[in-house]
Amino acid sequence: MTGLQKSPVRTIGVNGVETTLRSCPESRVKKAVIEKFVPNFAAQSVILYLKNSHPFKTGSSLKELERIGISLNTSGNLPDIILLDEKREWVFFIEAVHSFGPISPQRLMMLEALCTKCQLPLVFVTAFLDRNAFRKFAPDIAWETEVWIAQEPDHMIHFNGDRFYGPRRKK
Repeated sequence: MTGLQKSPVRTIGVNGVETTLRSCPESRVKKAVIEKFVPNFAAQSVILYLKNSHPFKTGSSLKELERIGISLNTSGNLPDIILLDEKREWVFFIEAVHSFGPISPQRLMMLEALCTKCQLPLVFVTAFLDRNAFRKFAPDIAWETEVWIAQEPDHMIHFNGDRFYGPRRKK
């Protein structure tokens, strides 16, 4: 994981727009989401919102959020990243956690309140750099959400009851 932690916090957005994130530990998680989560789990997505990143907080991105029914009246409640998967027509709400909270039951209710007019399926993801960060916040994560850890980018942890219940596949 050293590569992610020491890499510059500069990235090319999923939809081809270059942006620079402010240099902080949370930005490393956001960068990992864009570079590793998106290709693995949301490859047909465009960034509609990226906290602390100018190109994704104004203009057409915000109009698109309004068009799909996501309220911007309480923009302080928006997650760190919002993606629109155009192929599946899913909206991803991603919280990049370093030192402040995952998608807890209370946070989930706040995010759902922003989407009362949105007809698209919503996917709620809490992203961490490593398992140690995940362990610190695991008790606070809401059911019916997902967890992604940058250290193991090909896997997700599903807090979704029996949605993925079943035997392990033989290799």
